Amino acid sequence: MSEAFKLQPLEIEEYSLENGLRVVLNKDDAIPVVSVAVYYNVGSRNERPDRTGFAHLFEHMMFQGSKNYSSDYLSAVLDMGAAVNGNTTTDRTFYYEVVPSNFLERALYLEADRMGGLLEAMDQAKLDNQRDVVKNERRFRVDNVPYGGMSERILDVMYPEGHPYRWDVIGSMADLSAASLDDVKSFFRTYYVPNNTYMAISGDFDEKQTMAWINKYFGKIPAGKAIVRPNVPEPQLSSIVRKTYEDPFARQPRIALVWPSVPQYAPDEAPLDILASVLSSGRGSRLQSNLVYKNELVGNVFAGNSTSEIAGLFQITATARQGKPIDDIEREINGEIERIKKDGPTAEEVGRAITQREAQAIYGLQTVFGIGTALASYSGYLGQPNYFQANLDRYRKVTPDEVKGVANKYLIANHLVLTATPAKTPPPPAQAGARNPLKSRGLVRSGGANSVALRKRPRDTSSVTFGDATFIESKRPDRRRRAIVEQDDQPASGVVRPQPCRLPACRRTAAARRCAPSDVWRRFSRAHRADRPAGRYLGGGSSRRWCRVSLRAGLPPQRRRNQLFLISASVDIKNYVEVLIMRRCRQGTAFGLGLGGIDPGRHGQAGRGRQPLGNRRQGGRAQGHPV
Repeated sequence: MSEAFKLQPLEIEEYSLENGLRVVLNKDDAIPVVSVAVYYNVGSRNERPDRTGFAHLFEHMMFQGSKNYSSDYLSAVLDMGAAVNGNTTTDRTFYYEVVPSNFLERALYLEADRMGGLLEAMDQAKLDNQRDVVKNERRFRVDNVPYGGMSERILDVMYPEGHPYRWDVIGSMADLSAASLDDVKSFFRTYYVPNNTYMAISGDFDEKQTMAWINKYFGKIPAGKAIVRPNVPEPQLSSIVRKTYEDPFARQPRIALVWPSVPQYAPDEAPLDILASVLSSGRGSRLQSNLVYKNELVGNVFAGNSTSEIAGLFQITATARQGKPIDDIEREINGEIERIKKDGPTAEEVGRAITQREAQAIYGLQTVFGIGTALASYSGYLGQPNYFQANLDRYRKVTPDEVKGVANKYLIANHLVLTATPAKTPPPPAQAGARNPLKSRGLVRSGGANSVALRKRPRDTSSVTFGDATFIESKRPDRRRRAIVEQDDQPASGVVRPQPCRLPACRRTAAARRCAPSDVWRRFSRAHRADRPAGRYLGGGSSRRWCRVSLRAGLPPQRRRNQLFLISASVDIKNYVEVLIMRRCRQGTAFGLGLGGIDPGRHGQAGRGRQPLGNRRQGGRAQGHPV
């Protein structure tokens, strides 16, 4: 296929400390920022069958403070104007910070402190707190969403008893409840050690000074014991397996066809990825053009080759349209597979899929965050940090005959057919006494159905009231600043728990997904406008903080909803507040929060919805934007 260009080669330096920590440096002084990516070679595959969810739980524990900084880790990093996050997969746990270059030493110090000193700051209260957070995340991602339990059922069938991929990354409620402080500390001592860690630094920094800092802060951390990795054979099915279950949250049936695939970076991975693109990527793909547009059988269809370090799964998932038989959908999917196996894809289809891979490779090199992430990942999986061009080349070499060959080799009769059907009974009601989202943040509403008075906890909050709005400001230094605007016709029971909207370039909550065709404007102002920086945008840099704004006055019921925005930590709410809210309801339109005017600024990615099994990534607290 086409080899019209080569990726720009990266100049990297590799180092190994005496304790086993492996470091990759990539200097890029185009802009004064630097990315620190830390890759721990531990994921859900390293858990015991009766202690699932530990890797993901520990991702949360790593943000709870350490020996020399026992407060909230996020507060220390966000005050530097950083983007920070963490996530967990079956094979690894990953943390990153993107900081201004002059804060690199502090970022390294904090990373080293939580690697070497987390246990000194860990206690039962922090464990209980984060265990409840993870349980709530499971409710939000798995237990209380349509088709949330499908991936767990797939793993249970596709992987035999004792296989380390048999459980989901987030773990089970029973195992999370059974986790003791000693269990968690033992997990940390085994896997969160320098000889099980890769660190990649990309951006504007002085190499000699950076290595001096790394040796200073990480070099004194002792190495851990040798780690035994799971090594099990790839699973295979001996016959076709059909399973059906009722989903109380589903509105339409969904079908998943799943085959055993190959491990990550195996020779057949690239052709299988191209096959998945040919089947479902874009309107011109086989399954989309047939099932979505021509026959209108499904609302959506997805094909993906989900690969991990020791095994993989190829999956096709389709959600039926109203009244369409699931048997017809399965028959059409199998028909497209048989056509691929008999005739193979066209050269144009394969070329289009390869072009998508080329674009992804280029986009991944646009930021120091993308480069640092890839350097750490390639180091951890392959021991080849500069694998960028080689990774692209293995897709460029794929031919239509190879795609046809892997379709015949892997998409065979022995596979799983799992169907989720809408339950005949509604989902169970919410438990009585569920936590009030305002109360959990130190804010409690008081009064009757038409009251807007907010009773504050004096030690935690202060308030400012003007007109029909009340702003509540947290005084606690370890909490991010929050403000809530309440309108006087909002019922006391109408508070919505903040959830990310799935529309791109959007900070709205889940309740705001049903968009109206017009703008909504509300303006609240206070004196001292002379102190206001003209046109200042409050959504970027070191000043970004979450702000939840409830805007319901004068709106019809279907448009009364909460909004999630960013507000500057430097704004003194007692002196002046002017919040100008603009909502555009079509996809991709920018909106902002400013003082004295709208600045479109930068906007984060859409909130992550639950994806099919092809992306079993869990965790992550999106804080800001990678540069």
